[in-house]
Amino acid sequence: MKGKYGLHRYPQAHMRVWRIGREVLRRLEELGAGELTSRTILCALLDEGKVRGKANVKADAQVRRVLGRVFHGRESTEKEAVGIARSMYPRNP
Repeated sequence: MKGKYGLHRYPQAHMRVWRIGREVLRRLEELGAGELTSRTILCALLDEGKVRGKANVKADAQVRRVLGRVFHGRESTEKEAVGIARSMYPRNP
């Protein structure tokens, strides 16, 4: 049961990781961290080797602007920016 997110090959372990992730998100929300801030925190933890896994690009205004101008000649949408980042570095955008 990898599920949609493929967190672990064993169903019980997958559910445990899922529960931990939900709890972390809940605590970040209690601190007032929104979705983009939460992604930034996760990326920092990944960069420091505190957690392992795959993150997604934080498509804030600057990322959308730069990727959009380079690839489309205009600012990209969040969805477009994420797609560009995933195509550039699929292992960990």
